[in-house]
Amino acid sequence: MKHKRKSFKKTKSYFFKFIKKRAFLNKLINVFYFTFKRFVKNKLSLRAPALTYFTLMSIVPIFAIFFGIGTFFGLRSFLETELIERFESQKELIEELITFTNNFIMQTKGGIVAIIGALFLFYSLLKLFSNIENTLNLIWKAKKRKIKNRFSLYVSVIFLIPLFIVLFSSIKVYLLKIVSNIQVTTFHENIAVFFLKLSTYVLIWALFAFLFIYIPNTKVKLRFAMLSALFTSIVYQIVQYYYVYFQVGFTKYNAIYGSFAALPLFLIWLQISWYIFLYGATFCSVYQKINIKNKK
Repeated sequence: MKHKRKSFKKTKSYFFKFIKKRAFLNKLINVFYFTFKRFVKNKLSLRAPALTYFTLMSIVPIFAIFFGIGTFFGLRSFLETELIERFESQKELIEELITFTNNFIMQTKGGIVAIIGALFLFYSLLKLFSNIENTLNLIWKAKKRKIKNRFSLYVSVIFLIPLFIVLFSSIKVYLLKIVSNIQVTTFHENIAVFFLKLSTYVLIWALFAFLFIYIPNTKVKLRFAMLSALFTSIVYQIVQYYYVYFQVGFTKYNAIYGSFAALPLFLIWLQISWYIFLYGATFCSVYQKINIKNKK
Protein backbone atom coordinates (compact mmCIF):
# COMPACT_ATOMS: atom_id res chain seq x y z
CA MET A 1 0.00 0.00 0.00
CA LYS A 2 2.83 2.39 0.94
CA HIS A 3 4.63 1.48 -2.28
CA LYS A 4 1.50 2.39 -4.28
CA ARG A 5 1.23 5.75 -2.51
CA LYS A 6 4.88 6.55 -3.22
CA SER A 7 4.51 5.63 -6.89
CA PHE A 8 1.33 7.74 -7.10
CA LYS A 9 3.12 10.75 -5.55
CA LYS A 10 6.02 10.35 -7.99
CA THR A 11 3.62 10.13 -10.95
CA LYS A 12 1.75 13.19 -9.66
CA SER A 13 4.97 15.24 -9.27
CA TYR A 14 6.19 14.25 -12.75
CA PHE A 15 2.78 15.19 -14.18
CA PHE A 16 2.82 18.66 -12.59
CA LYS A 17 6.42 19.23 -13.69
CA PHE A 18 5.43 18.30 -17.25
CA ILE A 19 2.42 20.66 -17.11
CA LYS A 20 4.61 23.51 -15.80
CA LYS A 21 7.20 22.95 -18.52
CA ARG A 22 4.50 22.80 -21.18
CA ALA A 23 2.86 25.96 -19.81
CA PHE A 24 6.21 27.77 -19.94
CA LEU A 25 6.81 26.62 -23.53
CA ASN A 26 3.29 27.68 -24.54
CA LYS A 27 3.86 31.08 -22.95
CA LEU A 28 7.20 31.45 -24.74
CA ILE A 29 5.64 30.49 -28.09
CA ASN A 30 2.88 33.06 -27.48
CA VAL A 31 5.47 35.74 -26.70
CA PHE A 32 7.37 35.05 -29.94
CA TYR A 33 4.12 34.93 -31.95
CA PHE A 34 2.73 38.20 -30.57
CA THR A 35 6.16 39.83 -30.86
CA PHE A 36 6.27 39.03 -34.57
CA LYS A 37 2.64 40.18 -34.96
CA ARG A 38 3.37 43.49 -33.17
CA PHE A 39 6.58 43.94 -35.19
CA VAL A 40 4.62 43.67 -38.45
CA LYS A 41 1.66 45.76 -37.19
CA ASN A 42 3.93 48.65 -36.11
CA LYS A 43 5.74 48.50 -39.49
CA LEU A 44 9.09 48.35 -37.72
CA SER A 45 10.70 46.93 -40.86
CA LEU A 46 10.33 50.48 -42.27
CA ARG A 47 11.75 52.08 -39.11
CA ALA A 48 15.02 50.13 -39.29
CA PRO A 49 16.21 51.73 -42.59
CA ALA A 50 15.43 55.21 -41.18
CA LEU A 51 17.47 54.44 -38.05
CA THR A 52 20.27 53.12 -40.27
CA TYR A 53 20.31 56.42 -42.20
CA PHE A 54 20.43 58.55 -39.03
CA THR A 55 23.11 56.28 -37.53
CA LEU A 56 25.25 56.78 -40.62
CA MET A 57 24.74 60.55 -40.40
CA SER A 58 25.63 60.70 -36.70
CA ILE A 59 28.40 58.10 -36.54
CA VAL A 60 31.21 60.69 -36.70
CA PRO A 61 29.98 62.77 -33.69
CA ILE A 62 29.38 59.48 -31.80
CA PHE A 63 33.01 58.53 -32.43
CA ALA A 64 34.11 62.07 -31.47
CA ILE A 65 32.37 61.87 -28.06
CA PHE A 66 33.58 58.31 -27.56
CA PHE A 67 37.23 59.14 -28.32
CA GLY A 68 37.00 62.46 -26.45
CA ILE A 69 36.07 60.64 -23.23
CA GLY A 70 38.68 57.98 -24.04
CA THR A 71 41.38 60.66 -24.40
CA PHE A 72 40.41 62.12 -21.02
CA PHE A 73 41.00 58.71 -19.40
CA GLY A 74 44.17 58.07 -21.45
CA LEU A 75 42.58 55.18 -23.38
CA ARG A 76 42.35 56.65 -26.88
CA SER A 77 44.80 54.25 -28.60
CA PHE A 78 43.40 51.24 -26.70
CA LEU A 79 39.84 52.07 -27.80
CA GLU A 80 40.92 52.46 -31.42
CA THR A 81 42.66 49.06 -31.31
CA GLU A 82 39.64 47.44 -29.63
CA LEU A 83 37.30 48.92 -32.24
CA ILE A 84 39.41 47.70 -35.16
CA GLU A 85 39.68 44.22 -33.59
CA ARG A 86 35.94 44.13 -32.87
CA PHE A 87 35.12 44.99 -36.50
CA GLU A 88 38.09 43.24 -38.09
CA SER A 89 36.10 42.46 -41.25
CA GLN A 90 35.42 46.23 -41.63
CA LYS A 91 38.96 47.31 -40.76
CA GLU A 92 39.37 49.72 -43.71
CA LEU A 93 36.04 51.41 -43.01
CA ILE A 94 36.72 51.77 -39.27
CA GLU A 95 40.13 53.31 -40.01
CA GLU A 96 38.45 55.77 -42.40
CA LEU A 97 35.86 56.63 -39.73
CA ILE A 98 38.64 57.25 -37.19
CA THR A 99 40.34 59.59 -39.71
CA PHE A 100 37.02 61.42 -40.32
CA THR A 101 36.54 61.72 -36.56
CA ASN A 102 40.01 63.24 -36.10
CA ASN A 103 39.28 65.74 -38.90
CA PHE A 104 35.90 66.50 -37.33
CA ILE A 105 37.52 67.25 -33.95
CA MET A 106 40.11 69.49 -35.65
CA GLN A 107 37.45 71.35 -37.65
CA THR A 108 35.43 72.20 -34.54
CA LYS A 109 38.42 74.35 -33.54
CA GLY A 110 38.23 76.19 -36.88
CA GLY A 111 36.06 79.00 -38.26
CA ILE A 112 32.33 79.63 -38.30
CA VAL A 113 31.66 77.32 -41.30
CA ALA A 114 33.34 74.39 -39.52
CA ILE A 115 31.35 75.09 -36.34
CA ILE A 116 28.07 75.16 -38.33
CA GLY A 117 29.03 71.81 -39.89
CA ALA A 118 29.77 70.38 -36.44
CA LEU A 119 26.42 71.63 -35.10
CA PHE A 120 24.63 70.00 -38.04
CA LEU A 121 26.29 66.66 -37.25
CA PHE A 122 25.34 66.93 -33.57
CA TYR A 123 21.80 67.76 -34.68
CA SER A 124 21.75 64.51 -36.66
CA LEU A 125 22.86 62.72 -33.47
CA LEU A 126 19.92 64.21 -31.54
CA LYS A 127 17.67 63.25 -34.45
CA LEU A 128 18.89 59.64 -34.17
CA PHE A 129 17.95 59.42 -30.49
CA SER A 130 14.64 61.15 -31.22
CA ASN A 131 13.83 58.42 -33.75
CA ILE A 132 14.90 55.68 -31.32
CA GLU A 133 12.68 57.14 -28.59
CA ASN A 134 9.68 57.58 -30.92
CA THR A 135 10.03 53.99 -32.14
CA LEU A 136 10.29 52.54 -28.62
CA ASN A 137 7.31 54.65 -27.49
CA LEU A 138 5.37 53.27 -30.46
CA ILE A 139 6.28 49.72 -29.40
CA TRP A 140 5.21 50.38 -25.79
CA LYS A 141 2.23 52.57 -26.80
CA ALA A 142 3.67 55.29 -24.58
CA LYS A 143 3.20 59.06 -24.80
CA LYS A 144 5.92 61.41 -26.00
CA ARG A 145 8.03 63.23 -23.43
CA LYS A 146 8.05 67.01 -23.16
CA ILE A 147 10.74 68.76 -25.22
CA LYS A 148 12.76 69.70 -22.11
CA ASN A 149 12.69 66.11 -20.81
CA ARG A 150 13.55 64.73 -24.23
CA PHE A 151 16.60 66.97 -24.59
CA SER A 152 17.93 66.06 -21.13
CA LEU A 153 17.35 62.35 -21.92
CA TYR A 154 19.27 62.53 -25.21
CA VAL A 155 22.20 64.46 -23.73
CA SER A 156 22.49 62.07 -20.77
CA VAL A 157 22.35 58.98 -23.03
CA ILE A 158 24.83 60.49 -25.52
CA PHE A 159 27.40 60.96 -22.74
CA LEU A 160 26.49 58.10 -20.39
CA ILE A 161 26.88 55.25 -22.90
CA PRO A 162 30.38 56.26 -24.12
CA LEU A 163 31.41 56.96 -20.50
CA PHE A 164 30.18 53.52 -19.43
CA ILE A 165 32.06 51.84 -22.32
CA VAL A 166 35.26 53.78 -21.56
CA LEU A 167 35.09 52.95 -17.83
CA PHE A 168 34.47 49.30 -18.71
CA SER A 169 37.50 49.40 -21.07
CA SER A 170 39.70 50.95 -18.36
CA ILE A 171 38.78 48.10 -15.98
CA LYS A 172 39.58 45.63 -18.76
CA VAL A 173 43.00 47.27 -19.35
CA TYR A 174 43.72 47.15 -15.61
CA LEU A 175 42.82 43.44 -15.41
CA LEU A 176 44.91 42.65 -18.50
CA LYS A 177 47.93 44.30 -16.85
CA ILE A 178 47.40 42.27 -13.68
CA VAL A 179 47.17 39.01 -15.67
CA SER A 180 50.32 39.85 -17.67
CA ASN A 181 52.31 40.79 -14.53
CA ILE A 182 51.32 37.79 -12.41
CA GLN A 183 53.09 34.52 -13.12
CA VAL A 184 50.30 32.04 -13.81
CA THR A 185 49.99 28.74 -15.64
CA THR A 186 48.75 28.59 -19.23
CA PHE A 187 45.48 27.06 -18.01
CA HIS A 188 44.76 29.93 -15.60
CA GLU A 189 45.81 32.48 -18.22
CA ASN A 190 43.36 30.95 -20.72
CA ILE A 191 40.57 31.15 -18.12
CA ALA A 192 41.38 34.82 -17.46
CA VAL A 193 41.39 35.62 -21.20
CA PHE A 194 38.09 33.73 -21.61
CA PHE A 195 36.38 35.79 -18.90
CA LEU A 196 37.78 39.02 -20.33
CA LYS A 197 36.35 38.12 -23.74
CA LEU A 198 33.08 37.13 -22.10
CA SER A 199 32.93 40.56 -20.48
CA THR A 200 32.51 42.12 -23.95
CA TYR A 201 29.31 40.11 -24.46
CA VAL A 202 28.13 41.11 -20.98
CA LEU A 203 28.71 44.76 -21.95
CA ILE A 204 26.49 44.40 -25.05
CA TRP A 205 23.83 42.70 -22.91
CA ALA A 206 23.97 45.56 -20.38
CA LEU A 207 23.73 48.21 -23.13
CA PHE A 208 20.63 46.59 -24.63
CA ALA A 209 19.03 46.36 -21.17
CA PHE A 210 19.90 50.02 -20.47
CA LEU A 211 18.23 51.19 -23.70
CA PHE A 212 15.15 49.00 -23.14
CA ILE A 213 14.65 50.47 -19.65
CA TYR A 214 15.79 54.07 -20.04
CA ILE A 215 14.52 55.20 -23.46
CA PRO A 216 10.77 54.35 -23.48
CA ASN A 217 8.50 56.80 -21.64
CA THR A 218 7.01 54.03 -19.50
CA LYS A 219 7.96 51.78 -16.59
CA VAL A 220 9.92 48.78 -17.83
CA LYS A 221 10.62 46.16 -15.18
CA LEU A 222 14.26 45.17 -14.76
CA ARG A 223 13.57 41.41 -14.94
CA PHE A 224 11.85 41.58 -18.33
CA ALA A 225 14.38 44.06 -19.72
CA MET A 226 17.33 41.88 -18.66
CA LEU A 227 15.82 38.69 -20.10
CA SER A 228 14.85 40.43 -23.35
CA ALA A 229 18.30 42.05 -23.58
CA LEU A 230 19.92 38.63 -23.04
CA PHE A 231 17.87 37.15 -25.89
CA THR A 232 18.64 40.18 -28.11
CA SER A 233 22.38 40.13 -27.38
CA ILE A 234 22.61 36.37 -28.11
CA VAL A 235 20.83 36.80 -31.46
CA TYR A 236 23.00 39.84 -32.23
CA GLN A 237 26.23 37.93 -31.52
CA ILE A 238 25.13 34.92 -33.61
CA VAL A 239 24.16 37.14 -36.56
CA GLN A 240 27.42 39.08 -36.28
CA TYR A 241 29.45 35.85 -36.21
CA TYR A 242 27.81 34.51 -39.38
CA TYR A 243 27.97 37.92 -41.01
CA VAL A 244 31.76 37.98 -40.55
CA TYR A 245 31.96 34.32 -41.65
CA PHE A 246 29.97 34.83 -44.86
CA GLN A 247 31.74 38.08 -45.63
CA VAL A 248 34.75 36.04 -46.70
CA GLY A 249 32.62 35.06 -49.71
CA PHE A 250 32.35 38.72 -50.69
CA THR A 251 36.09 39.14 -51.24
CA LYS A 252 35.47 39.15 -55.02
CA TYR A 253 33.67 42.49 -54.58
CA ASN A 254 36.86 44.00 -53.17
CA ALA A 255 38.55 43.29 -56.51
CA ILE A 256 35.76 45.15 -58.37
CA TYR A 257 34.89 48.01 -56.00
CA GLY A 258 38.05 48.21 -53.88
CA SER A 259 37.60 49.80 -50.45
CA PHE A 260 34.08 51.01 -51.45
CA ALA A 261 32.83 47.42 -51.00
CA ALA A 262 33.14 47.88 -47.23
CA LEU A 263 30.44 50.59 -47.13
CA PRO A 264 27.42 48.62 -48.50
CA LEU A 265 28.41 45.62 -46.36
CA PHE A 266 28.60 47.87 -43.31
CA LEU A 267 25.16 49.33 -44.12
CA ILE A 268 23.69 45.81 -44.40
CA TRP A 269 25.16 44.87 -41.01
CA LEU A 270 23.91 48.15 -39.49
CA GLN A 271 20.35 47.64 -40.76
CA ILE A 272 20.25 44.01 -39.56
CA SER A 273 21.45 45.23 -36.14
CA TRP A 274 18.51 47.67 -35.98
CA TYR A 275 16.07 44.89 -36.94
CA ILE A 276 17.42 42.79 -34.06
CA PHE A 277 17.23 45.71 -31.62
CA LEU A 278 13.64 46.58 -32.56
CA TYR A 279 12.54 42.95 -32.40
CA GLY A 280 14.20 42.67 -28.96
CA ALA A 281 12.42 45.82 -27.76
CA THR A 282 9.09 44.46 -29.02
CA PHE A 283 9.83 41.14 -27.31
CA CYS A 284 10.42 43.02 -24.04
CA SER A 285 7.11 44.89 -24.34
CA VAL A 286 5.07 41.77 -25.19
CA TYR A 287 6.82 39.63 -22.56
CA GLN A 288 6.08 42.14 -19.79
CA LYS A 289 2.44 42.69 -20.83
CA ILE A 290 1.69 38.95 -21.09
CA ASN A 291 3.14 38.34 -17.61
CA ILE A 292 1.11 41.21 -16.11
CA LYS A 293 -2.09 39.88 -17.75
CA ASN A 294 -1.43 36.36 -16.44
CA LYS A 295 -1.02 37.68 -12.88
CA LYS A 296 -4.38 39.45 -13.10
